[in-house]
Amino acid sequence: MLHYMIALSWKNIWRNRRRTLLTVTAMGMGVMALVFLYNFYDTFHEQLIHNVIRYHSGHLVASAPGYSLRNASGLYLKEPKAQEVRIESPRCPKLRQTA
Repeated sequence: MLHYMIALSWKNIWRNRRRTLLTVTAMGMGVMALVFLYNFYDTFHEQLIHNVIRYHSGHLVASAPGYSLRNASGLYLKEPKAQEVRIESPRCPKLRQTA
């Protein structure tokens, strides 16, 4: 029974060759477009992270206590005192120091 279904499907696929080739070509181009866009986004994301670390924040972040919990822009350090400075590294999560 399965052999009969496969043979019938194969004959039906090649009954209209132009439609089959057009469908296969469209599917192939769609897969190629998805792979291209995925790789483009992945490279863009890596470059974005690299640029932010290089030009804006660096690998160490000094923030006021409670900044990461509330993400409040008003908690920047004006004149940091020794007990207010907290050091964290995104690349090394074990590195945490509060002076």
